[in-house]
Amino acid sequence: EWIEKKGPKCIPANMVAGAILSGPSSIDFVLRNRSRVRALMDTDCPALDFYRNFYLQPDDDYICAKRETIRSRVGGSCRIEKFKSKRCCVRRVARFTDHAALLLD
Repeated sequence: EWIEKKGPKCIPANMVAGAILSGPSSIDFVLRNRSRVRALMDTDCPALDFYRNFYLQPDDDYICAKRETIRSRVGGSCRIEKFKSKRCCVRRVARFTDHAALLLD
């Protein structure tokens, strides 16, 4: 599972390795350092998951919230409202102790 925290205002465009639709109004950018940043779209955005293909053309070398727009191949568009940093949480593994035993007959 992923834990979301406050994200940056901008991410360097050259750090983006890929993008994944993560919900009807969010896209996860997978960065070259294997981290993820979730882009949340503004509230008047149509459901992004309806459009399968999208693209982004940043104004400069950064992708910034409240500035960049995600565009669908069929003509829709959504502005990035904010970013959330995503980190993978560590799952705890149950450990057997001397108190746990396997009983065999």
